[in-house]
Amino acid sequence: MSKAQIVSNYSKSAIKIALYYLVFSALWIPFSEQIILFLFHDIQSLSRASIYKGWFFVATTAVALFLVLNHNAKNSRRTEKLLKTSEAYLHGIFSTAPIGMAVMDGRIFRSVNVRFCSMTGYSREELLEKDSRMIYANDEDYNFVGKEKALQICNSGAGTIETRWQCKDGHSINVLINWRPIDPQDLEAGVTFTALDITERTRDAEALKESETKFALAFDASPDAVNINRLEDGLYVEINKSFTNLTGFTREDVIGKTSAEIDIWHDPTDRDRLVKSLRSTGYSENLEAKFRRKDGSLTTALMSARIISLKNVPHIISITRDIGDLKRAEQEILAQKKLFETMFNAMTDAIVITDTKRRIELTNKGLETTFGYKPEEMIGKTTEALYDNPEEYREAGRAVFDRDASQPTSFYTTFYKNKSGRTFPGEAFGTKLYDNNNKWIGNLGVMRDITKRKQNEADLERLKVAIEQTGEVVVITDAEARIHYTNPAFERSTGYTHAEVLLKNPRILKSGLQDAAYYKNLWDTISSGQTWTGRLVNKSKNGSLYTEEATISPVLNADGQIINYVAIKRDISAQLKLEEQYIQAQKMESVGRLTGGVAHDFNNILAIIIGYTEMALDKVKPTEKLHSDLSKIYDAAMRSADIVRQLLAFSRKQSIAPRMLDLNGKVEGLLKMLHRLMGEDIKLTWNPTANLAPVLIDPSQVDQIMANLCVNARDAIDGVGKITIETNTVMIDQEYCDDNLGFLPGEYIVLSVSDNGCGIEKENIDKIFEPFFTTKGMLGTGLGLSTVFGIAKQNNGFVNLYSELNEGTTFKVYLPAQKDGAVKIADTTLMDLEMSHGETILLVEDDKTILDMSVSMLEKMNYDVLTANTPTEALRKAKEYAGKIDLLITDVIMPEMNGKALSLQLLDFLPDLKIMFMSGYTANVIAQHGIPDKDIHFLQKPFSKRELSKKIREALEITV
Repeated sequence: MSKAQIVSNYSKSAIKIALYYLVFSALWIPFSEQIILFLFHDIQSLSRASIYKGWFFVATTAVALFLVLNHNAKNSRRTEKLLKTSEAYLHGIFSTAPIGMAVMDGRIFRSVNVRFCSMTGYSREELLEKDSRMIYANDEDYNFVGKEKALQICNSGAGTIETRWQCKDGHSINVLINWRPIDPQDLEAGVTFTALDITERTRDAEALKESETKFALAFDASPDAVNINRLEDGLYVEINKSFTNLTGFTREDVIGKTSAEIDIWHDPTDRDRLVKSLRSTGYSENLEAKFRRKDGSLTTALMSARIISLKNVPHIISITRDIGDLKRAEQEILAQKKLFETMFNAMTDAIVITDTKRRIELTNKGLETTFGYKPEEMIGKTTEALYDNPEEYREAGRAVFDRDASQPTSFYTTFYKNKSGRTFPGEAFGTKLYDNNNKWIGNLGVMRDITKRKQNEADLERLKVAIEQTGEVVVITDAEARIHYTNPAFERSTGYTHAEVLLKNPRILKSGLQDAAYYKNLWDTISSGQTWTGRLVNKSKNGSLYTEEATISPVLNADGQIINYVAIKRDISAQLKLEEQYIQAQKMESVGRLTGGVAHDFNNILAIIIGYTEMALDKVKPTEKLHSDLSKIYDAAMRSADIVRQLLAFSRKQSIAPRMLDLNGKVEGLLKMLHRLMGEDIKLTWNPTANLAPVLIDPSQVDQIMANLCVNARDAIDGVGKITIETNTVMIDQEYCDDNLGFLPGEYIVLSVSDNGCGIEKENIDKIFEPFFTTKGMLGTGLGLSTVFGIAKQNNGFVNLYSELNEGTTFKVYLPAQKDGAVKIADTTLMDLEMSHGETILLVEDDKTILDMSVSMLEKMNYDVLTANTPTEALRKAKEYAGKIDLLITDVIMPEMNGKALSLQLLDFLPDLKIMFMSGYTANVIAQHGIPDKDIHFLQKPFSKRELSKKIREALEITV
């Protein structure tokens, strides 16, 4: 009972009391007067009686009012108790109802029950005071339900609708919603509604509809005659097409008629037997009877029938098959049985049919092929004899036959034993066998010898390992040139991981240096089934170019169709660099021979000019104008002679007087002159290495080297700058010489001149030693560096340079160290590499050629190497790498940031990281770039593999 009803009851009770009081008063007043007049006649008695009458009326009405009010109070308490009980019941029903219930106000949830929360997946807190839009998948459903609710409530005061809700986890459910306003007179008070999850019911209805559709299709498509008749009188309700094909009767002929009316039964007793069987058992199987066709001919058929109920009326559904078809089917079954037996015994796999105890009941000839047993030898025995040991037998049984029938079947790998005792790997496949009553009656097992397959798999794995570890790049694409496989060498060569190029076209490597016609020729060649071989200049992930020799071949299937392309590629960039170095060396040699010949001829001419000019000067007085003119000719001839001497030095034909020389002492003797030559704005620093071996060289040639290199360094500096002169000893091994044409192994004294000037542009580096090549315009002769180059070659040495644009340049002159008057050759066979102890190295170098060379060296020392072409890439890889990085080897001067800045950033999150810098500059020069010259591990470029291994161990084994 609601509160409104209680208030209404109170009002009704008050009205009743008032009416009772009015009626009693209306009756009391007239009748009490008559009774008093009838009983009393004197005035005094009447007066007293009137007073008593009044008090009696008051007392009576008071008692009556008390009784009525007390009765109402009891009823009120009982009603309130019932109301509380009712509210508790309602709350319990609301909370525990098996259907979703909710109270809404303006489509905002005010209250929801537990079932509503479980249906939607939301908690009460997530739903309360939220708009119901959150449980709809789209605005269309949400708006439709809102409009339909309003329409139904306005029309009938309540409503029902089916819709779809989207649960919290994203899946949808079908719901049936019934709603009713809380107060029909005040729709703004909100609505209550129930929500029934009808997802299963909807699915069942759809399944039923689908089943009915399938039944109708199956009914009409059945090759057997199917008809439905009323049991009582044989009235035809439905037939299929096969019924017409069998009997000749159409639907119009039979529907609404009985079997007796169309006279289809040749012998009516056959129908009686059918009906009797159906009434007793509900079905009849394979009733053989004769039927009369529409044309009067007879046919014999087998009929099976069952009783079904259609609209609570018993009907018969009959399936009839021509006996001729059955006979033909039996013959076909026999043929199929024979075919099965032939196939069964033709299979090389051993196939066994066992009982539930795994005792063999039937097996094929494949048993003998696989295990050496004849079929008759194993009949009645368990398959345990076919396994290597009892545990393998039990485990195979559990894996193959203890599986739930609903689970997918799969092969189980085990070990078998041949009759001869040979153990071999095999596969087991099996399934349980059931009879028509779904009773387990045995097992079907297939056992296969996979020895050859395992060998092939091992061969394939070895091939895969070989491809994975080869230094050649291997790429496999499909017929549309989409990449499906790349080996690790691909990533080392291109910088792209396999995941980054999967299903992409190899054109992502195009550099733009080959035109469209080049690629068209390539594609036309391979798509026609031929192999293409050639060179490609490609672009790696970091943008650097590299050249590779490629062989691309099509892969054909058995039908001759191209299904894949395989590319085998080799990076020949280093090889081409060596070829360029060789060509450059030949070029310099040719220029040297040319300039040497010209210089010698020119010397003869200059000798005549200088000699005759000197004689003419002796004959002319200094005061004469001719004397001044002759002096200018003489000075020009002397300057020409200096140029000739430089040309001869370059061509290594200059007359020299080499002797054992202390290079440190010689350079120190030149410092005063060099200071004057450099000027006040240039700081000249001298850093000799003590106890150098002597060198065999003409002292004047050291003068030429120092003058030319220092002047060149001075001219590269704009304003204030610094030039550093250093000496040290290095050991060049054969491996370094193999990569650098013109170098010879041995111990060398290195004279280095470094500046912090403008540097040399990369396109000029290859031409820097050519005679007459200059970047100074009219101010330069182009013979300074070519002279240094020629002097080094003339003394069995060589020159190297390292330069960074806008950072500076270092020239290094390598002169053979002398011992007992001979070049001290390095015994590289005695210098063992210091190998890795399992450390990981992060290698950062912006020159890809040096990077690749260094990686090759480190991998030969068994280090794990992370490579980076830029500082940014190094930081990213260091953060992504899950293991420990033990050592950073970084170039000093690089794009983005220098090596010092990179090391500081890495130390922020790798505090135990050891650091080693490398540079073409000397250690003293790189101090200008923030690298202290004390307590650092520094590797001078160029370096040998043994120098690298030694420096790494020094860096890793230092104790801080």
